[in-house]
Amino acid sequence: MNKSKVDKLISPAYSVLAEVKILNKEKEKKGDEDPYDRIVDNKQIDNRWRGQIASFGAAGSTGSLLSAIAYFSTQGRAGVNRKLLIKAIEKLIGKDDLFKAVQESMKKDADAANKEKTDDKDNSNTSQTASFRPAVNEYRIKEEIINAAIALKLAMNLYDLQKGN
Repeated sequence: MNKSKVDKLISPAYSVLAEVKILNKEKEKKGDEDPYDRIVDNKQIDNRWRGQIASFGAAGSTGSLLSAIAYFSTQGRAGVNRKLLIKAIEKLIGKDDLFKAVQESMKKDADAANKEKTDDKDNSNTSQTASFRPAVNEYRIKEEIINAAIALKLAMNLYDLQKGN
């Protein structure tokens, strides 16, 4: 976790929480005026969201990030639409210039690794360097996603909490 990075993400996270929504097909079938599920509803957040984002952060930082994302991409028995958390993290990261720089750096690293492989196939040192790069990039991505999750959790504290059903 990078504290200064998280601090910079709190303000955008606050707006992302209010913006993110997913169409709820059951509400649409019923003919509800607003057939969307949201994290923020009337400037309030259901307190169950705080538990969900905390669980995501713990699962992502201590375990496999890919597993955490897969788990939170399904509804399961959660009282809230967990897909919204993944969508909010994705949207927050998309607004972040630093993450875009990390993506560009990863592309350059991959291009350089491919060039090294084609330039000198016999050098074992090159293949070790090339195989190390994805691990570094994976760590950087994981850190950015965890930073975004922490910022979302902190931004949730800026809204009024409502008791879940």
